[in-house]
Amino acid sequence: MDSRVCVTGASGLLGSYLCVELLKAGRSVRALRRPTSNLSWFNRIVERELGESREELMQHFSWIEGDVTDVVSLEEAFESCSEIYHAAALVSFAKKDRRMLDKVNVLGTANVINVSLAMSSKPNVCFVSSTATMGKVENSPVDETISFNHDYVNSYYSKTKYDAELEAIRGREEGLNVAIINPCIILGFGNWNSGSAGFFKNARNGFPFYTGGANAFVDVRDVASCSRKLMDMNLFDGRYLCTGWNKKFVEVFRLLANEFDSKPPRIEVKPWMAEIAWRISGILQFFTGNGLITKESARAGLRDVAYSSERLKTDTGHTFHAFEDAMKYHVAGFIE
Repeated sequence: MDSRVCVTGASGLLGSYLCVELLKAGRSVRALRRPTSNLSWFNRIVERELGESREELMQHFSWIEGDVTDVVSLEEAFESCSEIYHAAALVSFAKKDRRMLDKVNVLGTANVINVSLAMSSKPNVCFVSSTATMGKVENSPVDETISFNHDYVNSYYSKTKYDAELEAIRGREEGLNVAIINPCIILGFGNWNSGSAGFFKNARNGFPFYTGGANAFVDVRDVASCSRKLMDMNLFDGRYLCTGWNKKFVEVFRLLANEFDSKPPRIEVKPWMAEIAWRISGILQFFTGNGLITKESARAGLRDVAYSSERLKTDTGHTFHAFEDAMKYHVAGFIE
């Protein structure tokens, strides 16, 4: 096995696939997880992706309990590691989670950078940012030249990811090699009760609604592969958008519903309907504590935005999975 690396957020969707990618590439992986993390989906992903090599490769894998908000646990996790993949983050559009978004996304990233800077042999760091940190441009795909626009903040989540990105850039200025990758909406086989994997659950259940918005989507395997390539190729300048396909939300849901043999979405949510929906959801949350739709998430579904990964493809030579093939592959995982 090659050098030892550490992955934060390893029990999450991207973190799980990062561990798989790094094990396949010959790394010895130390994975950081919270004591309360549920590992059932991680185990399913590892079993499916590593197949017959699982027993052999997992000999070079170990868990360590900790949290990015706990500096002591980071020091223990990073010890003797030559690379750090920082994938831990909180994704939420709920106002009640704003303090935790600051704590996990901003303070957590600052801790990762500070602990790495303090190591006698400084590791290379890959910071997983987001296209949410990008600004807006009319009539053309967003690329790395578009700066964050404080007058156009998609959500409080996007603000915290931007502030976290500034911490990663500070790390560079203080002597770290830091690769920054900005994935869009990540899709893949994983815990469909949480995050973007919920697209699959909604499609399987025949969710009837769709919005007219569009965004960029990417296979989780591509994000894991590109993260490793940026580190292997020492691409520590600027940032890299990682987006596989620019699609209407309805296109994604229709394909997934077809693969699950479920009813496709058929009721378009108009802007005025979305405004009512998040307000009703807010009232329900007040009384029950369970609000599924927020003002930020409702409005995000109506936006029409496209992104470009030309810089990433040019500098790494990466070829993204085809949209239909990728979705069929991940749907098959859920069906199995």
